[in-house]
Formats: sequence, C-alpha cells, structure tokens
Amino acid sequence: MIKKFAFLLLFFLLISAGALGASCTIDSASPPEIFRTQSITVNISHSGFTSSPTGLTSIDCGGATYSDFTCTADTCTLTCGPYPIGGTYTIENLLELSNGTETEDCTGTAEVTVSNREPVAVLKADLHQGNPPLTVTFSGFCSDPDGNAIGICFLNYQDGTGEEIPAPYDFSKTHTYNTAGNYMPELTVKDDQDANNSDRARETITVVEPAAPTVNNRRPTGDTNIARPTVSFDVNDSGSGVDIASLKLFIDNELMETTSMTTTAFGSNYHVSWTFGGNLSNDHTVYVGLRVKDTLGNSTGDVNWNFTVDTEPPSSLSIRINSDDSYTNSTGVTLSLEASGASQCRFKNDDQDWGSWESYSSTSKSWTLRDSDGTRTVYLQCRDAAGNVSGEGSYSDYIVLDREGPNDPSNFDATYNSTYDEVELDWEKPSDRGSSGIGHYCLYSGRTDDYDDMDRITCNIEDDKTSYNDDAGNLDEGETYYYIIRAVDRAGNFGDRTDAESVVIGEAQDSSDTTAPNLTWEAPTNNSTVDGTITLRVEAYDNQSSIRFVKFYVDDEIIDTDTTAVDRKYSIDWDSASVEDGEHVLKAIAKNRSGNEDRDTTTKTITVTTENGATAIVNEERDSARESIDAADDAKELAAAMLEELRAVGVEPTSSLTGMLSDASTELYEAESLFDEEDYNAAKEKAEEAEALFNELLDSVSIGTHGSAQSYAFDKSQIETILLAGGLKNELVGECKELMGKVAVSRSLEIRKVVQDETTEYKAVVEITVKNNSDERQTMQLVEAIPKEVAESTEEIGSSNEFTVIESDPVVKWDMSLSAGQENKIKYYLKQSMTEEEADAFTEKQPMGAFKVPPMLLSGGTLLGEDMLQGPGIGAGFFALGDAINTIGWIMLIVVVIGVAIFLFSRLTGGKEETAFGLGSMQQERGMFSKVGGKLSGFGKAREEEHRPKWAYKG
Repeated sequence: MIKKFAFLLLFFLLISAGALGASCTIDSASPPEIFRTQSITVNISHSGFTSSPTGLTSIDCGGATYSDFTCTADTCTLTCGPYPIGGTYTIENLLELSNGTETEDCTGTAEVTVSNREPVAVLKADLHQGNPPLTVTFSGFCSDPDGNAIGICFLNYQDGTGEEIPAPYDFSKTHTYNTAGNYMPELTVKDDQDANNSDRARETITVVEPAAPTVNNRRPTGDTNIARPTVSFDVNDSGSGVDIASLKLFIDNELMETTSMTTTAFGSNYHVSWTFGGNLSNDHTVYVGLRVKDTLGNSTGDVNWNFTVDTEPPSSLSIRINSDDSYTNSTGVTLSLEASGASQCRFKNDDQDWGSWESYSSTSKSWTLRDSDGTRTVYLQCRDAAGNVSGEGSYSDYIVLDREGPNDPSNFDATYNSTYDEVELDWEKPSDRGSSGIGHYCLYSGRTDDYDDMDRITCNIEDDKTSYNDDAGNLDEGETYYYIIRAVDRAGNFGDRTDAESVVIGEAQDSSDTTAPNLTWEAPTNNSTVDGTITLRVEAYDNQSSIRFVKFYVDDEIIDTDTTAVDRKYSIDWDSASVEDGEHVLKAIAKNRSGNEDRDTTTKTITVTTENGATAIVNEERDSARESIDAADDAKELAAAMLEELRAVGVEPTSSLTGMLSDASTELYEAESLFDEEDYNAAKEKAEEAEALFNELLDSVSIGTHGSAQSYAFDKSQIETILLAGGLKNELVGECKELMGKVAVSRSLEIRKVVQDETTEYKAVVEITVKNNSDERQTMQLVEAIPKEVAESTEEIGSSNEFTVIESDPVVKWDMSLSAGQENKIKYYLKQSMTEEEADAFTEKQPMGAFKVPPMLLSGGTLLGEDMLQGPGIGAGFFALGDAINTIGWIMLIVVVIGVAIFLFSRLTGGKEETAFGLGSMQQERGMFSKVGGKLSGFGKAREEEHRPKWAYKG
C-alpha cells in the first residue's frame, strides 16, 4: 500500500509540475500595417512563472531593434522598429522570457506590413507667358512622408536643360527661355527604395514673339470741318514697349520733324498729335502716313489714311411738299428733297422742334404736317460728313392744309335741248368752307335719284364754269334721267351734293344719220413754225348727232384723244421737241354718235415745222451724261463693297486702294456738280474717268476661297450631355437646350485668299449661321467658345459684327434678334494673315474638329459673365471638352469593368449565401481560375434562386 501510495504521490507531483510549468504566447502586433520609419507594439501573454518576467534572453523583431520591454503579472509588451524598408515581416520565435530562475520560449507568430508612401513634388512658376527672352522664377520642393528618403529630385525646363535639386530639396530657381514656343517644365521626384514611387509636377510656359505696335484712334478720318486740323493717333505695344524715337510721320508725303509733334506717354504706349501751321483750303485732301517700331525692332509697316477738309455746308438745298402742290387735305405728305453734299438732314414743322438727324439717302420722304388747318410750313436743315450745317430756317416749303369741303351749288337746274340733243345744266358757284377755294365740279347722272346708283359723267368741269351741256345722244328717248352736281375744292375735298334734278329726253336722233361732223383747225396755223410745248385745238360740232370724241395725230401716229368740248372746242397739249426737227403733218378726226367721221384731208390736216434743235441736242447730252454718272455710281458701290469685304475678313485696304477710291469719288462728285451746272459733256467725261478708276480698283482686288470649307456637326439629341460635360452652369443648360430647339445654328470655316495690289495673303474666317425656325421673334445671345487650336485669346480674333468678350480664354458673344423665319450670319476671323503654306498646314490640322461645343444660344435677358462656366476657366473647365471626355471615358470604363466583375462574381458564387448587396459570396475558398473554369461551363443553367433573396433578381 505504501509503495502504491508513494507511486501515486510521485505521479501526482509529476502531473502537477507539468500543469504548473511556465509558458508564454505571442498574441499580436499592433498596428498590423505601418509606414516606413514607424514602429509596432508586440503583445505577449504568459503564465506559470513564479514571478513576473524581468528580461529577455533572446530577441527577433524581423531585423528591427526592440525597446520598451515591460511585463505585468500576465502580459508583456515591447516595441519593434522602426522598419526602414517596406515589406511584410513575420514575428516568430521572437523571444525568450525569463524571471532569473525560469526561462520559457514563446510560441505563436505575428505579422506586420510596412508600406512605402509616394513622395510629393510641388512646382510653381511666377510667369506663364511672355516674349523672349522670358525669365521665369520656379519655386517648389520635393518631400517624402517616410522621412525625406529622396532618391531623385530633378527639375527639367523642357528646353533641353535641367538640374538636380539637392537636399533639403526646397528651391527657388530662375531660368530664361530665349526661343518662342510652348514649354511644360517638370519636377520629378523618386524615393530611395522604389523607382515606381514617383511624382511629377508641371507648369505651362508660353513664349511668343512680340507683335508689332498697333496704331489706333486715328483722327481725323473721312471729312473734317476744321480748317486747321490736328492729326492725332495712339501707338500701342503690349510687348517690349514703343520706341517713340523711331516714329516717322508723313503729311502729304512730307516727313515731319519730330520736334513739331506732341507725344504723351501712358504706360509703354504713346498718344501723338501734330497740328497744321495754318488753315487749309476747302476740299483739301490730306494724306497721312507713318511708321514706328517697338524696342525690339518690330515695325508697324506703312500705316496710311486720308481725310478731306470741308468747311462749307451742303449747297443746293431744296424742299418741295407734294411736288409743289398748293393745297392738301391730309397731314400725310411727301417731301421731295435736294441736298448736294449732305450726309444727314433733319426736319421740323412750324412752331415745333427739330427732329433727329437722319441719313440723307433718298430724295423722297414721308412727313406728317402739324395737325391744324391753314398754311403749314416744313423746314429743312442738312449737314455734311464733316459736320458743316446749313443755315437754320433757310430752306422750307409751305402748303395749305384744308380738310373742309365746299357747300353745295345753289339753283341747280337741268333742261333738255332738242336742237343739239343735249341736257343743259346750270348752277351758281358755292362758297368753300375751307381756305383752298373751288377747284372743279363733278357731275353724276342715272335713271334714279339715288346718288349711289348714278354714274359719274365727268369731274373736269372747271371752277369758273356754272353751266355744262351733257350730250344726250346715248340716252333713251322719253326716259327720265336725274343729275347731281357737287363741287371739289383745290385740296381735293368733295363738297355737299345738290338735290337730284330730273329731265325727260325728247325725240332721239335719226339712226339714219350719215353726215360727218364739222371740224376746223384753230391752232396752230397751217405752215407755221413751232417749238416747245404747244396747244393743238380744233372746233368740232354736229347738227344731228353729237360729237363723241376728237383724235389728234402727228405724222399718222395718234398722240391723244379729247372727249370734252368747251364751246365746241377740243384741245390737247403737245411737246414738239418729242419729234425731230422738220416738217410734220398734224391731223384731227372727229366722230359723232352715229359713228360718222370727218376725213376730208384738205380741212382736217395742217403742216407745221418744228425747230427744237438745241433743246433736243441738250436733252440727248443730258441723258447721256446721266447714264455715265449712274454707271459710275454703280461702280462706286461695287468698289466700296469690295473694300468693306476686305475689312470683313480682317484685311485693311492698302493706301493705294483707299487713295484710288477717294480720287474716283472726287471725280464723281465733280461730275455731279458739272451736271447740276448743265455742263453735260464735261460731266459725262468726269463720270467716265471716275468709272474707270473704280473699275481699276476692282481689278486690283480679289477675294476667293482657298481649299474646301470645313463644317462643324454635332448630335442635337446629345446637346444636354455636351453642355454639361463642357461645364455650362446647370441653371443655364435647360435654357440653352430649349432655345437651340427653336433656333438652328451651324458653323463653318473657310480660308479666304485675298489679293490686293499684287500682294496675296490668306485669312481664316469662321461663319456662324443662325435661323429662327419658330413662329415668334427670338431675342438672344450667341455664345462662341473658341478652342486654343484656333485662337489663344480674344486679342487674336476680329469681327465686323460687334461682340462682347465674356472670357479672354477666348469666349465671346453677339446680341441678336430674329423674327420668325429670319436668318442671320455672323463672321469672325483670325487677325493674323497666313502664307499659302501656313494656310494649308492650318487646314490639315482640321481646326473645325477642335471645337467641342456648337455655338450656344441663351436668352437676351440672361446675364452672362465668367461665372456662367464651372471650373477655373474655359481651358480647364467648360470648353476643354477633350479632357472632360477623356475623364468621362475612363470613368465609364471603370464602371463597366466593375459591373462585369460584379456580374461574374454573382455568377461564380453559384447561389451560395448572399451578401448585403444580394450579389452572393463564396462559402469556401477556391483558386480563382478553378472557380472561373468551373462556372463558365454552367452559364446557361438555371439560377439557384432558392439560395438567394428574390429581390436580387429584379431587372
């Protein structure tokens, strides 16, 4: 028993010793992920030690050092690190704990991942654009968040030079660019461990050759009414500045002394003026020319213009109201005008103020008189292009405004005269309620006494007549006819009507009447000599039937017919100058109401001799001169239009062309003056000289198209996407889209070949066509975003249509208002001219393809400014659409890849437990390719819906 007990006791002690022996375990490393130069804390649990461990007998931190070892009753901690090299480190068999008497190896492992963070490069430039030599100061630094472990810090100026930046890697460097071009200097940084961990910072530097100075605000131009004018202009240079000492000023081809000029500097620019020493003669044309350079030697070239001194007001002014009528019954009249040399005129009524100045372009004008009956006067005042004004009140015309008609004629009576088969009508002259007086009478007749059913017989009864005989040959015998007469005053107002007077027609003429009427010539006399306008008059009557009419002939050609007799006299006026000089036969034939004519040539014809030689010749000369002047006028319009077309594409006409136009215009003006003086031969000669000069100008200029036009097209259905991607503010996109649905816009680009004075240049011209397809007027703003490939800034473009700069990046706008169906064209051009080779290179780059958005339309009331666009600017925001589209493309690609991955993942999980997204997840780990290989073959099989929520399959 004792042995057994001893054995059991020994066994128990051995077991207890085993159970109570010391142990330790590596639990964790925190944090599990760190960056270079950081440390971790290792957590150790222990047990079985009779006292707390106090030291380490062995250490392994994965190559790093340890520190800060401390222990408590059941745990110990220590610090491992820092780790200078990135990677994954395993803390295994890290250490042995000891309390001096007891030592125990620790079990377990811990891992820590050490990451290498990317270094940072920062680069800034104080200048981004300028002329060579352009000195730029660059500042910046290279840094590494892992403790400045910099391997490379290099600044590349991108002009073939660069330099390495030494520690401590922050710097300020200056560099000079001597050649024009676009540069993108770059700062590159890499750390000391991994060459792939690098960063780059870039800036953009644009070095441009300086433009030549420009001459602006030239004064005077056109005409001036200052006899001693001052020539002035501004010289501007945005680059190196104006070298004012290089200025050469020519007046009428004579070089002016520098000391005679006044120069005022403002910044690097100058205002220059020069004044004539005395008064110039009227109509003196002054020719101004100048050249000037900037401090780098860039010259403006020859800058020329001219002006004419005109100190005399317009002459030969006249105004006529209603072609010199004396009376009118309406306030609305027509003014006939003559104003030689006038460019503008204004008008006023009596007792009223002058109206606004109007362009004098027509010899006829509608006008409204003062609304008060009586004598109304209209005044004319004109001024020429130089500003000379005709005397106030010197030119006028008057007319009597009368809107009151006459009273009715009194004692009106109608009696039938059977002897002459006439109705004899008598009355007394009425008074006129207005101021113009009786002008004539109108007679009406019918079978009833209703005025509305009557026919007007005549309105040619003169004002001094109080009787009239109406031929009754066509009236029915035994029938009653009614007559009414009313007076008409000289202003055209109809007076009151008389009461209807009746008369019974007696026995009608015998229809067997075969006797011709009697006719005798009274004027002119036979074999007489005549000139100018004369009266042809005959006496004609018929004893049975009445006279229907008398026809007048010249050389057997009918010229007029008279149907109304005054005391049996029939007459017409005839212009004898309308035929050649010499003998001519005048003939008159009378016909009665029975149809009989008197054709007895012995009594019905006479012979006269016309002598209008001088007048006829003068008329021919006048007409010929007028034709020549009109032809010269037409040529002038074409020449002026050609020069305007030059300016419309950004080409300033040469001084020889403008001088030619001025000389030709002067010749034409002299031709007009000679014509007014009735010197027709000299006028014709001057006009032909003017026309020849205009045609010479036209022969010296041509504007054609070089190559094919390029058009811009866009998908209208995607306009909202384009505008949003371009950066237009959200609140403007809807408005723009709606307006562009009503108004069509298109854009095209052409290269214009311009030849003047045997010099050829090429200009890029963009044309925007806008058409209102809606049924109502549209007032809007046309906004054009011009890409950098076409123009760097608004300073590089021009337009004959005034535009507003929104951003100099460049973005511009035009204001316009179009009625329904109306179309308008806007043109703008690149100011810089090109050679043929440059033009071809420009078009080969397909500049129209650089436009990323169409011309945009916004309402006229929308306020636009730089804030209309989101982002830092057009280049980086709205209209750098290429970059935006690249970004959008990458985003779309990433979305597609993620979508495909999710789809494959959901298919490959094979209906296992779903995740929070309902896409499914794997229940056990498998190799990726075995998973894919296993599932691709089963894509056509039914889904195992019982393993997934129902909403995971919707859609």
